[in-house]
Amino acid sequence: MSRGPRNAEAWLRDRVDYSGSECLIWPFGRRANGYGHLRFGGNRKSWLAHRVMCELAYGPPPFPKAVVSHTCGKGGDGCVNPKHLEWATQRENLALKTVHGTRQIGSKNGFAKLNEEQVRSIKTSEEQGVELARKFGVSTCAISAIRVGRNWSWLNVREGV
Repeated sequence: MSRGPRNAEAWLRDRVDYSGSECLIWPFGRRANGYGHLRFGGNRKSWLAHRVMCELAYGPPPFPKAVVSHTCGKGGDGCVNPKHLEWATQRENLALKTVHGTRQIGSKNGFAKLNEEQVRSIKTSEEQGVELARKFGVSTCAISAIRVGRNWSWLNVREGV
């Protein structure tokens, strides 16, 4: 059986009225972050499967910058259960990701050059910014941003907080 775009789209359409409470896992192609994707409506553009499902189930986004939020926290596992999806603001979505522990902050962020222990050290150090930048292999601007709370502001200096 071919799993081309038409079958993926049909699979979603067949499950818009899915009544199960467990996650409905996308069985087709996924991006590196685990989110399902497909070509939809004859379009050459790749769409996120959970966004297409949300539009099929609840209509178009209610405001221009609406994002789809997973109330189950399992978007990265490929969940497309319409009961687990809702339109949200980016701020609401990030807050929910924080609650679920799936927000890519700190060392979870693939672009992070520092880890939590190093940032705690920077925050409590009396060394000059230039010295710390050299020590940790980052810019003095990065050190300054940590110290004034522009970056890593969520990280408490005490271990594990």
